[in-house]
Amino acid sequence: MKFAIWIHTVAITLASVAVASFRGIFESIYSPVLAGRPIPALSALLLFDAWFLLIPLPWLVAAIWLGRKKTSPQNLCLVFLGASVLFLVLLLAFAILGFSALIYTLTIGYGSPILQP
Repeated sequence: MKFAIWIHTVAITLASVAVASFRGIFESIYSPVLAGRPIPALSALLLFDAWFLLIPLPWLVAAIWLGRKKTSPQNLCLVFLGASVLFLVLLLAFAILGFSALIYTLTIGYGSPILQP
């Protein structure tokens, strides 16, 4: 059970780092195109904040706490695993929605500035 806890903690950490890396790539590509135009609020949370790197900290603390116990109750481990899976799904859905809103705004919302020659 402890192995599964650490696997889920590593998965959340890798997902957070991947979203932060993708945010950097997106920002470098689309910042010249934006040129001071407003962007959707959901995309602003993704693009201009690096708070994704702090997301795994509560799960890391909980994994250390559960790992230090000699006998971890199965109920606590299952709650931890369920919460981590739910959070991972919500994190990735939030990232996909935010990046999709930005792409939609840039291509359709502003009269397709990316596709114009």
